[in-house]
Amino acid sequence: MSATRTIITVVSALGCLLCSCDTTVVDDGWWPSSHYAIPAVPFPEDNLSTPERVALGRALFHDVRLSADASTSCASCHQESSAFASTTVMNAGAFGRPGKANVPSITYAAFEPRLLRGNTVPTLEMQVLVPIQEQHEFAENILAVVRKLSTDTTYQAMSRRAYGRDLDPWVLTRAISAFERTLPRFSSVFDSVTVYAKPQRLTESQKRGWTVFEGRGQCTSCHSGVLLTNHELIKVGNSGRFLDEHGMEQLDSIRVPSLRNVALTYPYMHDGSVSTLIDVLKGYQHHQHPHIVAEERFESVVLTDHDVADLLQFLSLLTDAH
Repeated sequence: MSATRTIITVVSALGCLLCSCDTTVVDDGWWPSSHYAIPAVPFPEDNLSTPERVALGRALFHDVRLSADASTSCASCHQESSAFASTTVMNAGAFGRPGKANVPSITYAAFEPRLLRGNTVPTLEMQVLVPIQEQHEFAENILAVVRKLSTDTTYQAMSRRAYGRDLDPWVLTRAISAFERTLPRFSSVFDSVTVYAKPQRLTESQKRGWTVFEGRGQCTSCHSGVLLTNHELIKVGNSGRFLDEHGMEQLDSIRVPSLRNVALTYPYMHDGSVSTLIDVLKGYQHHQHPHIVAEERFESVVLTDHDVADLLQFLSLLTDAH
């Protein structure tokens, strides 16, 4: 068997695992209306990717010494098994201090033109500084972090190989960002169909859900393109402002999140107040979510119980293969 045929067989098997017994090959005349190309990961000129930079960033991402009490690392909240999000409503930070918001996935953060829920930070490198200094996360100072880590001879050697200089704040922020830019996989069934044009076995329910998603459900008015987000801010109601995920910015609008790996990133909403994906969809059906109430363009959306069930099946296709 050729290597290409082996790959297709493996991907097809994955599609079967995600589907029920009611399967139909998607090349039977039904195809989604959209097809995409994988975007290139944007790298700043001073932080092009190398294996040495990624290795250093991966080690720092998992190092609890970034926090004041050596209890919390980036990976403590951004867990790989949950698409680099967390299944906890709000994770505790240094000294057990409660988090301010539900942890978002960072798997595809490399493609965000601006970061944090309020679109307030322009680069991954700058974003690294935010949780370090936030009192409910790492409760630390970047200079103090570097002083602690500078005595680690392994880190110093890795830093010199990666960036040609000793470990310092500049190196730390760039190394973690270099690692984060390696996280996108584009390996879901959704990608197999829309990017790679490979036949997949989909249930009739998944195909109907895909049609609702792209059509009268108006989902793509926000969750569009290969990244399944338009990156824009959306109103969240008139009930007052709330803190962003780092407890720093007062927001009345939040960035539209990507739906990639959405089945793994429960609980949902900025405060983790919705436990399951079916409840998220029912909230859209009954116009209960604050941003649905605040945005007049969603008033015409009508979803039946069957639509909700079909959309749930479609969203299962957005999970990356590991």
